[in-house]
Amino acid sequence: MNEADFNKLVTTKKCPYGDLSEANLSGVDLYKANLSGANLCKADLSKANLYNADLSGANLFGANLCQSNLVSCEMEEANFEEANLEGANLSMSNLTKANFQKASLKQAYLLATCLDHVDLQGANLQNADFREVISKEGLKYEEIAFSKAITA
Repeated sequence: MNEADFNKLVTTKKCPYGDLSEANLSGVDLYKANLSGANLCKADLSKANLYNADLSGANLFGANLCQSNLVSCEMEEANFEEANLEGANLSMSNLTKANFQKASLKQAYLLATCLDHVDLQGANLQNADFREVISKEGLKYEEIAFSKAITA
C-alpha cells in the first residue's frame, strides 16, 4: 500500500474490497471504517482502533490484530484463520459464520458477542472471556484450546 492509499484510507475510512495485504496499520484509528470484503491478509493491525467498523467478508488470514479494538464490529463471514488476536476486544460484535481456525484468541474479550456458526477449530482460547455470548448454536469446536477460558 502506498502513502496516497494509506492517507485516503485514514481520511475516508473506506476501502471496501481493497487490497491491504501486508499493510502496516498498527495503531491506526479506523473508527467506523468500511473494510467489507477487503484483503487484509497478513496485515499488521495491532493496537488499531476498529471500533464499529465493517469487516464483513474481509480476509484477515494471518493478520496481527493483537490488542486491537474490535468492539461493536460487523464481521460476518470474515476470515481470521491463523490470525493473532491476543488481547483483542471483540465484545458486542457480530461474528456470524466467521472463521477463526488456528487463530490465537488468548486473553481476548468476546463479551456479548454473536458467535452463530463460528468456526473455532484449532483456535487457542486460553484465558479468553466469553461471558454473555449471544448464541453458541452451530459452533465448530473440535480441538479448541479452551484452557482457562471464561465462559460463565
